[in-house]
Amino acid sequence: MPHRASLLLFAAALLIVVVGFLTVECPSRPDYPAGGSARDLGPVLKDAVSRPAFGASSVHLFKAGESEWHIQVILPLEKYAALEAGLEETIRAIPARLAKKEEERGDGSIRFLWDVLGGTDEAPARTILLFVCPESPAAVHERPAPTGGPVAAIIIDDVGYNVDIVRALAALNRPLTLAVLPGCPYTRDSARAALAFGLEVMLHLPLESLERGTARAPGTIDTNMPRAEIEERVAAFLDEIPGARGVNNHTGSKATEDPAVMISVLEVIKARGLYFIDSRTSRRSVAYDAAKALGIPSASRRVFLDQPPGAGTVRARLEELFRMARRDGTAVGIGHARTETIEALKAGLALADAAGVKLVFASQIVR
Repeated sequence: MPHRASLLLFAAALLIVVVGFLTVECPSRPDYPAGGSARDLGPVLKDAVSRPAFGASSVHLFKAGESEWHIQVILPLEKYAALEAGLEETIRAIPARLAKKEEERGDGSIRFLWDVLGGTDEAPARTILLFVCPESPAAVHERPAPTGGPVAAIIIDDVGYNVDIVRALAALNRPLTLAVLPGCPYTRDSARAALAFGLEVMLHLPLESLERGTARAPGTIDTNMPRAEIEERVAAFLDEIPGARGVNNHTGSKATEDPAVMISVLEVIKARGLYFIDSRTSRRSVAYDAAKALGIPSASRRVFLDQPPGAGTVRARLEELFRMARRDGTAVGIGHARTETIEALKAGLALADAAGVKLVFASQIVR
């Protein structure tokens, strides 16, 4: 018996040593809630991708519904590979599953979209992760154009004050997209006229700007508005624009930097099956990446055609737009409903033919 007791004591001591070794040597794993519930799946994954070792410069968590989260992560491409394997292990440990993983290139970056499912049949949970990895300038330049040749879309903003402008744009006989402002004297008439002439129509959505003292469009959406009011206003504006296929922002340098505001806006756009163009009035805009995270067909403005106004500016900007289209495969330019801009476009649009770039509607360029 004493010999047997000694063996038991030795075994217990050995077990303590082994457990202690594993505790020290093995990396600790968070105490994940069983099933990755709808309440916690998004925050848990946000914590996982926010670790300093992954080098993310920006991580945004969006609540897209009772059981759905969206996470946008901006990080160097060389860091993504290190994150990828570790995050897949984290997903399995929650436990959850990676339902889909997609990759796309465009606008100077590589994007990786992950669709993660968890929870239970009674309480399903979903998190969409969008990893945005900027490419080097050399890599962007060397990227081949998509099959079928380069394409460019030209959007004309601030339509709605004068139907004659619509007729003049139609006379250019090109596939232009007209962004119509709500609340203007000729909002509905301009949209109907554009459709009758075979042009594409979109809502030019007024959003709050960082600039103070400038004139605001009627019904501008402010960042301090509650979600329900934002959604109601976007829906009402869309109802005001007959035949709208998509939406882009009017001003909005402040609103497009606010993830919560943009999610409220984009949820209405998604529900109606429309596309979204980020006018990029702020370099810190999260609008385009939020739209991609929500699965909305979208694109981002590359060139303003008439800032500052003048025929020489428009020609130079068109040349820049078509160079970008040849380099990247696609490009979006935005001009304004001004007589001088239309006059400059009459001659300038021929530059697309000389550059081998096909002009298309905005709905044909979004992805």
